[in-house]
Amino acid sequence: MVSNKEVLVTPLFADPYEHVSLLTMSAHQSIYLSCQGRAERLVLQGQLFEQEDILTKHSWLRSLMGFAIQTNAGPLGAMVWVKTGHLCDLEQQIKGVQQA
Repeated sequence: MVSNKEVLVTPLFADPYEHVSLLTMSAHQSIYLSCQGRAERLVLQGQLFEQEDILTKHSWLRSLMGFAIQTNAGPLGAMVWVKTGHLCDLEQQIKGVQQA
């Protein structure tokens, strides 16, 4: 998922449909996220710079399906909640819920 090995990744949840992690980044650190499905980010501390967006504390962003993410932490670093892999097979997931 994360290409920069210096980023601290704390896994929070994983199942066949999604992965949730907490990323802790140092000041100005860059990461590249490749994921299937969509990716959602919630900034808990610090700032993220992604394309033309500046995400500050409590900012949330969802990427379109299949997009890779290149993002940089701000001058104070960042702590980011990340969920990936979800919504890549939405029809199958709906069937599973209906059959439960």
